[in-house]
Amino acid sequence: MKNRMNKKIIVIICIIVILLAIVWFFLSLRVHDIYISGNQKYSDKQIEKLIFKTEQDKNPVLLYFMTRFGEQKKIPFVARYTVKLKSINSVEVRVYEKNVVGYVTYMGNNMYFDGDGIVTESTETVLEGIPRITGLNFDYIVVKEKLPISNEKLFDTIMNLTQLLSKYKIKVDKIKVTDDKEYELKIDGITVNIGTADDLNEKIVDLSDMLPKLEGLSGTLDMIEYDSTDTGYTFNKN
Repeated sequence: MKNRMNKKIIVIICIIVILLAIVWFFLSLRVHDIYISGNQKYSDKQIEKLIFKTEQDKNPVLLYFMTRFGEQKKIPFVARYTVKLKSINSVEVRVYEKNVVGYVTYMGNNMYFDGDGIVTESTETVLEGIPRITGLNFDYIVVKEKLPISNEKLFDTIMNLTQLLSKYKIKVDKIKVTDDKEYELKIDGITVNIGTADDLNEKIVDLSDMLPKLEGLSGTLDMIEYDSTDTGYTFNKN
């Protein structure tokens, strides 16, 4: 009887050891190859660090359960992301970024908005290539709601301008709305006086064509009026 009991204990211990070894094996696994796509505002390395903050985050078993049942990590300017295990040591991450075309500063934070004027992000981060809008005053701004610009025509012009700049891939540092409701762009060392909203589309197309010729220069480009009998627009170098 005693020998039989000892054998049972030995079997139970062996089973426990085997189970612990299996658990240790799976917990020690790590994803080594991470393939990232869809990201423009962040580099691959930045996305990897934001999603896989610890070594445990790279464990394929834990990663599987966290992907299916856990909450996603909140990343500024990212609406969501998907994580797909390709193998035991490789994973594919697809990033879906928020569409932002400009931002305003309010209460010490940068409030980024999309092409419809909906505020999608509130952060201290300054995103390169996204213009800051100045010359507007707000009593309040609420994330996931429309920018509270009471002048509908002014609102439409700002949305149109930011979308055009995004469409033609013109990286603007700042858009200033003057007291006379005219628009001024800051692009590196160049100040561009757009004037009013008249012929806005044509002016942005012209600006897109002219900027390569002005690269490395500083000064003021006057685009308020186009003179077809002269040189078109006037550029005064500093």
